[in-house]
Amino acid sequence: MKSLLSISSHVVHGYVGNRATVFPLQYNGFDVDAINTTNYSNHPGYGTFKGNKSQPQLISDLIKGLKKILDFRKDYSMILVGYCPDEEVLKLIKGEIGLNSASKWIIDPILGDNGKLYVSENLIPIYKEILQNYSISLITPNQFEFEVLSGTKIESWDELINAVRGFPNVENIVISSISIDNKTYCVGVNNGQLFAVPIKTIDCNFNGCGDLFSSLLANEFYNNKFQINADVLVKVTNKLHKMLELSYEEEIKVTNKIPTIVKDIRIIAAKEYLLDSSIDNEEFHASSLEDWPKVHHGKNPFTITLPIKSKINKSIRLKDRHEPNFVESYLEFARTTKNENLLPGIHFDWIDEDISVPNITDKDTLVSLATISSNSYVRFPQNDEEKKKSDWIDVVGWLPDKNNSDINFGWDDIGLRGHVFVSTDNKTVVIGIKGTSGAGLPGGGSDETGPQDKTNDNLLFSCCCARISYMWTTVCDCYEKTYTCNQDCLEKELRKPDKYYQATLDIYKNVTSLYPPDKYEIWVTGHSLGGALASLLGRTYGLPAVAFEAPGEMLATKRLHLPQPPGLPKHLENIWHIGNTADPIYMGVCNGASSSCNAAGYAMETACHTGLQCVYDVVTDLGWRVNLLNHRIHTVIDDVILIYNETAKCEEQPPCRDCFNWRFVSHYDNEDDEPSLPNPLNPRRSTLITKTKSITSIELTTTTTYKTTTDSPQPTEIDPPKKCLKRNWYGWCVEWGYDDDDDEDGKKLYIA
Repeated sequence: MKSLLSISSHVVHGYVGNRATVFPLQYNGFDVDAINTTNYSNHPGYGTFKGNKSQPQLISDLIKGLKKILDFRKDYSMILVGYCPDEEVLKLIKGEIGLNSASKWIIDPILGDNGKLYVSENLIPIYKEILQNYSISLITPNQFEFEVLSGTKIESWDELINAVRGFPNVENIVISSISIDNKTYCVGVNNGQLFAVPIKTIDCNFNGCGDLFSSLLANEFYNNKFQINADVLVKVTNKLHKMLELSYEEEIKVTNKIPTIVKDIRIIAAKEYLLDSSIDNEEFHASSLEDWPKVHHGKNPFTITLPIKSKINKSIRLKDRHEPNFVESYLEFARTTKNENLLPGIHFDWIDEDISVPNITDKDTLVSLATISSNSYVRFPQNDEEKKKSDWIDVVGWLPDKNNSDINFGWDDIGLRGHVFVSTDNKTVVIGIKGTSGAGLPGGGSDETGPQDKTNDNLLFSCCCARISYMWTTVCDCYEKTYTCNQDCLEKELRKPDKYYQATLDIYKNVTSLYPPDKYEIWVTGHSLGGALASLLGRTYGLPAVAFEAPGEMLATKRLHLPQPPGLPKHLENIWHIGNTADPIYMGVCNGASSSCNAAGYAMETACHTGLQCVYDVVTDLGWRVNLLNHRIHTVIDDVILIYNETAKCEEQPPCRDCFNWRFVSHYDNEDDEPSLPNPLNPRRSTLITKTKSITSIELTTTTTYKTTTDSPQPTEIDPPKKCLKRNWYGWCVEWGYDDDDDEDGKKLYIA
């Protein structure tokens, strides 16, 4: 049953506070209980009123009485807090939030508007304490209130984004109206993803508008499973505008003049709009704030020049990679074989050659590739009308393939999407792959592909099918028991034809049929999930790949058994990962029960990357805090790449191992299933199996012998340490020892 407790002011006449909140919710099917923080004859907008504010003891008694017969967490879908007349009442509510933290709390921090406080300034630190120390589902301030609570005067998108970062415990933020660049928007934030909806303004003030807005928003918030997105904002602002418009017209009829203020919104007369779904999607254009880099604000998106510079670099890649079905046959064999031990012994011919690669030491080149990654989230505009609304940024000198429109892949489906760019000199092709869309993770706008994106995220970047706890729905059936997973099952799931890795290979096959690799240089780029897929594709075919803020993909690379030339140094892999230290997804720390990724249903458990890492240390250099907002592609463009004088130095990642506390077993061989490095949660002396193998032909005829011994390995100069003694906060091992060493001796042996 839909139910809500509303704690706000009450007037006998007019529509503010609970009078503006309760009826719209009841009309939408909510069972609403109301506690009145005031009892006035009318609101102060009339110039005079009678009545009193409710005493804190009365409100306390009412809450205690309700709690004797109700369980707030179970019996109320949401608790909406509006006008609090003094600090004693707000302190009382703060205590209830602490006692009922599992409830869905919606806070409308009514402080004032238009630069003036309506209440005592003593309420401000209490509101700040609530928002900083308690888990709040949604807050709904206006611009003035948000500026007061954040301590930031907001006149630009930069200042807004910085202010939002100050509320990490608030899951959703909706600023009912905010003026930036001489335009008025309704802005929403959901776990780091920002949305902006232009507001149709009426040159008139409406008393009770904020309370009505909170009521409409609470209804849509519930309908959307307690997540704010652009569609929610559009529905709320459309309905509110219709109700205000009707009230404005009625005021003209009654007074026979153009009003500058409407003291009472005609909520009852406008009730038809509360349930009218036909106005939910009227022509309002909602934008995700990350869809347009600030560096290009005010420019024509079809005339921006973004140069891309290249350089010559060494590459070692498969000689026969473009022979028909050569790579596909290997991957299919790897997917279907019941003996994974055969894979390392397959012989490949490698070729050493000079190729053209993007010059990632050039700032403009990085911005251009990041812009292509951003465009991968946007449908290519087909006409002038679409251009006016589009968040597309044209990369002059690089155009989408208009002659082969189907190559802009995935836009008629709900799977992998992106675009293919071709240089105007017809020498280089860049494949841009879209990252994750959907609530919870920044960077995506439309969430049409959200479910498929999440499935692939949880398959590629989790230890075992997103098995976080027994309460999670896994994306495959490879989990066997506590911290034990079937490795064979995982590898086959990744290679299934309906998963994104296979889709990426199909896209590349289509691209090479139009742009033969012997005539064109082919690069690949992407952001987030798209960046990880770009890296996997680059490794498969030896393509230069630039990934922005990608989760760790080393684990997926190993599970896919992607071919790799023996002894290849990382600087010849031509894979670059661009990231920043304040992005929890890139750094591999967006996990754990309290993380935003976990709350949104994403199991992002990997931190290890292949290739080179080009990391901007914004935590040290700029004082940033780790926040999902810093995962956005245009945070990287505007606030990182363009802020630094030089591009980040690209280096190899220190020794890194994901999922070190898991045991991955195989049922197709006789090998010991213990990890090569023992489980640090249960270190023990284990049986060592020594294997020798001889490959007798390219057709994979093998002879394998096994020798088993229980002797402990002895330290030598060439033997790697077998035991991790200490890990840093990413899970990387920083101190190594041996199974038969105690901690004191082990610490003397090897420090990474």
